[in-house]
Amino acid sequence: MKPFSPVAATRIFSLVILCAVLFGNAEAQIQREHLYKLRDGNRFEGIKTKKWKPVSGTVALTSLVLSEGQNAPASAAGGNVSVHFFSTATSDIKLSIFNLEKEYFMEPRNPSFSKDWNVFSWPAKILTEINLPLDQLDGIASARKGTQDIYFPICFHKPDAASKKLVAKAKLVPDKNMTVTVSLFSADPGKPDKVWEDQKLVSDVPFAVELPLAANVKTLLLKVKEHGGREFSYNIHLF
Repeated sequence: MKPFSPVAATRIFSLVILCAVLFGNAEAQIQREHLYKLRDGNRFEGIKTKKWKPVSGTVALTSLVLSEGQNAPASAAGGNVSVHFFSTATSDIKLSIFNLEKEYFMEPRNPSFSKDWNVFSWPAKILTEINLPLDQLDGIASARKGTQDIYFPICFHKPDAASKKLVAKAKLVPDKNMTVTVSLFSADPGKPDKVWEDQKLVSDVPFAVELPLAANVKTLLLKVKEHGGREFSYNIHLF
């Protein structure tokens, strides 16, 4: 076998470089198309670039999802995804659907949500293109009522109020490593329904807790107490 001539070797090297540049540009184009921006005039959606964040020693309730048993969210119907939630507020209602691992977010722009059941639908195109299954989506709805923030669980099926299989899963994200005790209250504010003692939370890693639900319970109070530090409270309104 004859060795490559210098000219042939140069051509092959140039071809490899050209392919790499073209492939890189194609990948960059795909990423640009998926970046978080206003879409169809009704929502901001896409991949958010990571930004530096200050550490203030807080724990955020980032996700509150309601499902019946362990059923995964429904597949996209007609190419769309729909999310439902019940609100007890009349204004300043915010909705966020996301996946923290891929930094995907979908947030309606100027939503006209009301004090009742609400639904918001959007195309599943980006979710499909970035290979993000619907059962890996988290989300939360919230509103400001007086001086308090209130939170509403979102669901990918409108749930049956009489169902005995309803499960609410909350995810808490700390902005630093900390040890906490999490308490859940319903009827008696002085007696927790459930306590998660001495939980070691890792900075920016979601900590999930399953919230027991009862048919006659309309509100829940979730408290997070850092050992030797601050306490955080989250008022949850059900339907």
